[in-house]
Amino acid sequence: MAVTVSKATMRDCMRRLAKTYEESAGTAYAGLNEEDSLPDVAGMTAFEARKIIITKKIDLTRKKIAERDEIGRTRQGGPDRLVRLNNNIKKMIKSIFTDFDEMKQLQVRNLNKRLFFSTAIKIQQKKEQDAKEAEDIILLAEHVLALENEDKKRFGNKNKDVSSMASKVKKQLLQGLMTSNEEAKTSDGQPIKTEDDLDQLGFNDLPELDISQSLVRVENNKAELSQALDAFSTKVEKLSVIAKSISVELDEQGNMVDDLDEKAKKEVERLENLNQKVEKALEKSGGIMKYLAVLIFLIIACMVFALLYILVVKYISPITKNL
Repeated sequence: MAVTVSKATMRDCMRRLAKTYEESAGTAYAGLNEEDSLPDVAGMTAFEARKIIITKKIDLTRKKIAERDEIGRTRQGGPDRLVRLNNNIKKMIKSIFTDFDEMKQLQVRNLNKRLFFSTAIKIQQKKEQDAKEAEDIILLAEHVLALENEDKKRFGNKNKDVSSMASKVKKQLLQGLMTSNEEAKTSDGQPIKTEDDLDQLGFNDLPELDISQSLVRVENNKAELSQALDAFSTKVEKLSVIAKSISVELDEQGNMVDDLDEKAKKEVERLENLNQKVEKALEKSGGIMKYLAVLIFLIIACMVFALLYILVVKYISPITKNL
């Protein structure tokens, strides 16, 4: 069975309608303060109720377009009023397109619903309802495009074909909202027959939306998110432990480098002292070597003189004696 809209949902839609009207007209929407003026959507689906809201928004937008075109023709109200109306009309058309996109998404969700353990009659009813909603989407699309085309026609230069097409589509939309007496009747409600009936219906005995499945999905999403956050927190803690161990290791390596630096300084100092001792030893050994060299020179000189003396005595003296 299709989900029907609640009273709170319809009130929210009407508030959005009133806000759009107030932004464009500059006055409050009187219908919102009167309980009987709100459309009764008892027995309707959310799709059908949204069509009513879009239809009313289109009516308000057409009134603003007519007012703007009248000011453009008569030049009354000044250019500021004309510019303000143009801006407000653009906002209203944008709001209509937004609601239309939401309604298309709603129709797609309804189309994708599966009926399990249902009878052939219910399945056939769902097919007929899906076909009807698809047809309504097409008609409403023509209606919205006609409104946009009507906005582009400045200062009353309207195309009669466009206006007649828009009016025809609007009537078809209202006919699409009608259901049989058995389907539309509730304890206090009556089926919608014409556009005028919208302002005369009450606002009682509306069924509430069943959001239990949505709440279950929300809780499941929360649980999955909580699990993901726990896993992420665990990974962060592991990374924190690893970072701390790396920090300790780096501190130890820094201490080792400091020790090596201290040892290197001591070794350099020891080598400098040894170098000084070697230099002093070399200086001392340099003086001794001078004395040794002189001594060796004297010894060699003595040996040379001794050798000469021997030669003279042994060889030269006998020769001189013979002479």
